[in-house]
Amino acid sequence: MPTVEILHNGVLEGHKDAVYALVSGYEPEIVFSSGGDGMVIRWDLAHKGDGELIARLPSAVYGLQYFKEPDIMLAGTRFGGLYALDLKSHKQKAITDLKHDIFKLCYLPEQNLVAVACASGYLYFVHPQTLGIVHEIHPGQASCRTLALSPDGRHLASGWSDGMIRVYDTDGFAEIQSFMAHSPSVFALVYNRAGDKLFSGGRDAQIRIWDTGLSYIELQKIPAHLFTVNDLIMIPEYNLMASASRDKTVKIWDPENFDLLKVIDRTKLPAHSHSVNQLLWAGYENNLISAGDDKAIRIWGIICG
Repeated sequence: MPTVEILHNGVLEGHKDAVYALVSGYEPEIVFSSGGDGMVIRWDLAHKGDGELIARLPSAVYGLQYFKEPDIMLAGTRFGGLYALDLKSHKQKAITDLKHDIFKLCYLPEQNLVAVACASGYLYFVHPQTLGIVHEIHPGQASCRTLALSPDGRHLASGWSDGMIRVYDTDGFAEIQSFMAHSPSVFALVYNRAGDKLFSGGRDAQIRIWDTGLSYIELQKIPAHLFTVNDLIMIPEYNLMASASRDKTVKIWDPENFDLLKVIDRTKLPAHSHSVNQLLWAGYENNLISAGDDKAIRIWGIICG
């Protein structure tokens, strides 16, 4: 079993409300965040100073997707506004109205499309520059809460508020699997590095593991947290997984044996005081970034032996 050491490497403060989204930028040390205050902020982990305000949108920003070429950011908001922001000019390039809350954005590079998870029960596929809708899926009235693209780009997994996971073939968007996963809602999805497992987290505080090579049959269920699992990410350099929860903790897992390796909480570390909403592996000095309802973005150094 690997050993994991956690270092608190700083905190980024500037948001006036809960922080909901984190994405990497054009260099490993650049991170973008957004939250309930409608602000999109750029941070430089190398300096850890004040962030640079990129945009102030009229409602909470739940989802971000960055494109290096051209230098634009897509921002999905409460009430359905999807914005394309030019980061050089700090001007809005395009906007489309998808009517209901946008919870997650996921880029499909082979198709050059962005999948957009909406509260309306729709999963949209839009062009990243024009924001024109190319395709849409509407399996029911449940909200689409989260998305994950398989490492080979062939499967798009979607988590819904009716507890279902629906998996689509990205070549034509046919549904290839659908199954009940969590009660009542799926909040987090991530594929492992090999793509042979899908991990899911839900409002039931469980993490469940699905075998993608065997029609997504369940391998294991873990009582992972005390409250909702808000996010799951892989840490590829160390082949680890991290989970974030409404119970104010971040946990580090071995995704091969499903062992819990470390807990980041306020008993030993200056951790979050409220729900942890989002995680990001920054790729800069082995930093794990967490963001939460306490308006703070915290930087964690991960040492694995």
